[in-house]
Amino acid sequence: MNRVVNATMLTISIFLLCLSCGDEPINLNQDPKLLAYQFVETEQVNGYAGSLVIDSLENIGEYRVRNLWVPKDTLSTVILDEKLGSEQGILQQITIKTEKVESFEAFDIDNDSIGELVITYVYGDTLFIKILDPHFKEIYSNPICVGEDRNNNGYWEGTGFICGIYDLNYDKIPEILIGCITGYDLYPRKLMCLDWHNDSILWEYNVAGHVTNAYNCLFYRDTTGIRLIFGIDDPNNGVVLDDFSDSESYIICLNGQGEYQWHINPGKKHYGCNYGLISSNLDSKAYLVSVDKRGKIYSDTSHHLNLYDVGGKQLRSASLSNQVRKLAIEDIDENNNDEIILSMNNSEIIVYSSELELLNRYQFNSLLQFQAYADVLNIGYRQIIANGVNQSIWILNNEFKPLAFLKDGGKIGVVSRTDRKQLTVYNNGKTVFYDFEKTPWYMIFSKYPILAFAAGAIPLGLILFIIWNILMRFRKKNRIISNQKDNLDKTLVELKNTQKKLIEAEKYKQAKDIAGGMAHEIHNSLSPAMNSLFMLKKRISQEDKNLRLIDLSTDTIRRAIDLTNSIKFYSKLDIEKDRNEILIAEIFNEVLEAQKARIQEFDIRIITEIETNSSIAATRTQLFSLINNLFQNAIDAVIDTSNALLKFRVFKQGDSIVIEIEDNGCGMSGEDKTKAFEMFYSTKPFSGTGLGLAIVRKILTLYNARIELVSEIDKGSKFTIFWPID
Repeated sequence: MNRVVNATMLTISIFLLCLSCGDEPINLNQDPKLLAYQFVETEQVNGYAGSLVIDSLENIGEYRVRNLWVPKDTLSTVILDEKLGSEQGILQQITIKTEKVESFEAFDIDNDSIGELVITYVYGDTLFIKILDPHFKEIYSNPICVGEDRNNNGYWEGTGFICGIYDLNYDKIPEILIGCITGYDLYPRKLMCLDWHNDSILWEYNVAGHVTNAYNCLFYRDTTGIRLIFGIDDPNNGVVLDDFSDSESYIICLNGQGEYQWHINPGKKHYGCNYGLISSNLDSKAYLVSVDKRGKIYSDTSHHLNLYDVGGKQLRSASLSNQVRKLAIEDIDENNNDEIILSMNNSEIIVYSSELELLNRYQFNSLLQFQAYADVLNIGYRQIIANGVNQSIWILNNEFKPLAFLKDGGKIGVVSRTDRKQLTVYNNGKTVFYDFEKTPWYMIFSKYPILAFAAGAIPLGLILFIIWNILMRFRKKNRIISNQKDNLDKTLVELKNTQKKLIEAEKYKQAKDIAGGMAHEIHNSLSPAMNSLFMLKKRISQEDKNLRLIDLSTDTIRRAIDLTNSIKFYSKLDIEKDRNEILIAEIFNEVLEAQKARIQEFDIRIITEIETNSSIAATRTQLFSLINNLFQNAIDAVIDTSNALLKFRVFKQGDSIVIEIEDNGCGMSGEDKTKAFEMFYSTKPFSGTGLGLAIVRKILTLYNARIELVSEIDKGSKFTIFWPID
């Protein structure tokens, strides 16, 4: 059967490979229902949602920011939930008097293994910062920058956001880097380093343009010190500061004390900054990667991907044929080396190594922009998350083959839960949480209808092949069976001859047993007498006085015959050596059937407790005789007892199988218990032979087993057998 499945899957795989081969652009116009995975909305909450650790047990909660985006003097709300994606279980809520919370970041800022929330917001002409613990207790709250309404439009057009959180003064408590920007109010435009732990601004650095919030700060530390790399965009408001103008975008490097180190100009005229840090595969050092474009007012209109050392020295450059929309750095081929991913303006994604070696180019039939790299499918390896046209969202494998698609997208986020990662999409003031489920296998027939035909035709051909193969095997097996039959016939003749010899030897041995022989002769002598009495009883009248004498004689002869049968069985015990593994439950059921009439006659209740598959190695007739004799004695003991009860238990104890037979009958005296296993001793002078328990003891001796007897007058008896397992 496995061969059939493997052959079918191989055929379909080859067929799909033929359908997908070629150099066509990767199709982003596919039906989402036919992709490998489907987006499944699990929850929708108001505001922007993110995750943070809320206690020392590393439980993860959710923070949520709700901006009202209405005129000033209104309130924005920050909420902490106990459970991600839940409108229930709200732990804490804080309301801030501001039009908009400008930026927020979850970070363990005091090194206590619990996340804190850092928030910046503007009220009036002042930029504020708050640090909140998971219970929204204020760890720090202060104004950090005051602006001025220079263009007289009634309010300050400034804002500020978190650029990074790093320990810059080596006190093991991280500082907060904040970028302050303004529009036509022009000033202040600066970078600030806040030592919140000591409530001081460590340094400020003024810039001409806007600190970009797209990539924030790049942080690098080595033996020579700390380097902070920022991108400065060009708002083109006519601001000039030292040698810089806000009509140009540039990348600037400061040290840990906020002192200028170097800068580069990646582009002109509103082009903006695309940059990142990458570790080299060769020397494990960090290098700056950036994209530049000289702009149309210059003779050089080409685009370049540049590699710099952390001292600002250009090392390599690669020409690009089109404008870069976004630069990202990720290890997308999972080889422990980061790659440079460029999302191009011509619907192409290009991948470079850390040495600017071209690795791959992926052409799409519409725009696609790389956003994140995370295992949101929770399948053990990461996927590419990208935005398409109109903020649609694509999930792709590391070869940029589409896996899932969402038409109505937005700002992408990834939150960590205790058991998985989850994709979030922020749009129109709401955060939507998504999981993923596999697309049903049969949807492939919608994409490739010919597979429906193949799915029927290929198995049919395989079935015919299997039938032919089975017929050939039957022919081969028939020949083998014929040869085996001839061999078995020959072996059977030999077995019959051997059996005949064994029977003759057995008869000869039994003939030598005097007791067995005498019992046989006595039995033969008594049988005619029994028959004669039976015929005589039929001939006389029921009122005849002699009828009672005939009944007494018949009972006496029957007891004598039973006695001779017991003697014969006893004399043969050590002859029977054919031992097999026998289930005790089977023998017990046979005994119940044999004693069924007496059990019903005396209304005896039977309780059994037999462990599953309890078995012993013995001769079946001997094991039956053993249990039957003990069971018959127990029935005899309870026939005059009201609520007669017999218990039969079988269980394993150490290296033995334990068999218990217990009754609530008349019990035995001390003398009776002592003589119970002697031959011809019986407490039933008119019905017993005195051989039942003697046979039991003889059988147990043959198997190295032992028996214990516990009995008390008018309370009952219990026989316990300990039968060695081996």
